[in-house]
Amino acid sequence: MKRNKKIIIITSGLLFLLIIIFVLSQTVLFTWSPLRIGYNRLEFEKYDVYTDGSALESVYCNLGEMMIQNEREHGLKFTQRPEIIVCDVEKFRLYIPWLNCNSSAGIWPRTVYLSKTHADRFKNPVMAIKHELSHILLLQNYGEPACATIWKHNEWLPEGLAVYVTMGYPGYLSKQEVLSIMNKNGIDYRANSGDILSGRSMRNVSISKRYNIYYYYVSYLTEMYGRDTFSSFYMIVLTDRMR
Repeated sequence: MKRNKKIIIITSGLLFLLIIIFVLSQTVLFTWSPLRIGYNRLEFEKYDVYTDGSALESVYCNLGEMMIQNEREHGLKFTQRPEIIVCDVEKFRLYIPWLNCNSSAGIWPRTVYLSKTHADRFKNPVMAIKHELSHILLLQNYGEPACATIWKHNEWLPEGLAVYVTMGYPGYLSKQEVLSIMNKNGIDYRANSGDILSGRSMRNVSISKRYNIYYYYVSYLTEMYGRDTFSSFYMIVLTDRMR
């Protein structure tokens, strides 16, 4: 009798644990889950696209050249096959709630999320995907710990680079508008200070405006020192963070 009761308790516990694991695999652990219920996987030469069954726009079927261009611009190679998950904004927030974002995101080691709302708003989602793949390239080549440190202390570097390689996307503001915001917040690219683009100087600037500032800072550095020098600089910074 006691043996049967013990078996029932163990079985119930294991069943409960399996339910919890399953729920997590379809929510906050969806990125790393091998099981993606409700999605169709479409394989292309260099990447995969996951869609919830709605018709897949042709733009998602021709991203190979963009990936090659992204690698060329970074001087890096994808070490793992990227996957793009196109989903409703509600699911987007469910899968990666810690980012407090509802548009697009690149998650280590190889996943790009794109909400349908974001794709519709910008009409051409390729630039959003290229932006996130810029992050994935850094994450795959330098590791999540090193990149997490860079994002925490020098967000301008990966975000400015990602906007730069997408030719200014999302391009909300003109250069004069960006300079006006910088002047208002006491930000000077030319200043000899470690506080440039720090959390303190950027605390009153919205995220979309910050990305434009980062973009123009990267543009400024590449114009001043050349693209090769700038590429060597961010590779040295990331490599140093790996130690």
